[in-house]
Amino acid sequence: MSCLLLRARPWLAFSLLAAHALACATQAEGPSITEPDPELDPQVDEDITAMHGGETGSMGARECAASSSCLEVAEARVDGLREPLVLNREIIGTECLARDENSSDNCCFHMPAVCLCYYGWDGDQTRDRGNAMILGNRADCDEYGRDQSCLVPASDFAGCDVEDASSCDAPCAELDAKVVAHSAQTFDAEVRSATCTDRGECRVVHRIEDRCYASFGYAVTVYDCALSDQEILADAYPEAPPSSCIADVCDGGAAVAVTLDAGSSD
Repeated sequence: MSCLLLRARPWLAFSLLAAHALACATQAEGPSITEPDPELDPQVDEDITAMHGGETGSMGARECAASSSCLEVAEARVDGLREPLVLNREIIGTECLARDENSSDNCCFHMPAVCLCYYGWDGDQTRDRGNAMILGNRADCDEYGRDQSCLVPASDFAGCDVEDASSCDAPCAELDAKVVAHSAQTFDAEVRSATCTDRGECRVVHRIEDRCYASFGYAVTVYDCALSDQEILADAYPEAPPSSCIADVCDGGAAVAVTLDAGSSD
């Protein structure tokens, strides 16, 4: 079996997947080093949005024109899981960083102090948030695997000491070992169905091992593969209820009575 040689870098959007120095309204996060390079992965731009079940960048934009395009992108994504992923990168440093509510970069870590594990690609020694994986960043899972499973549960991270420059060395080394081992794995995966809806939206159901999904995102619903594709999609993309508005003015989807004075000139 040939190896898929890719360099992991942050996604163009992220994605998921995706800026890594976020404002306080969201959690900051480092790049997933188990993600394919967008330059090599055909799933980019609108296609990557389609596979994540998200919206495109403009109102009314279509993700697809035919089901074949949805299938092509989904198959490319699944094919990558059947081969090992070779990562040309190494740890170049670690840092224990305290949460700071006055900083837009560091305000929203889950833990009071987190470990930044810096990685360099092709010998690059630049250390910044864009090439760091963060331990202690999220409440549930700090790092997802390329098979959409949780590779590093948040509960595995016990914290670090900002006064000790080496306190993140061991946690980051453990993280690196998990990522390397995970990247070498191959997975039994398939696209079960791929359809372009009348609204130009890709609806894909795929299986990875014994888990089924309706999107390629992380922290998404895992479905029992015994369910039909129709049942999975119905749950993942429920039909919007018909509007209850009976007037031109609505409040939260409910009609608001609008009355005009019979004598008003308005």
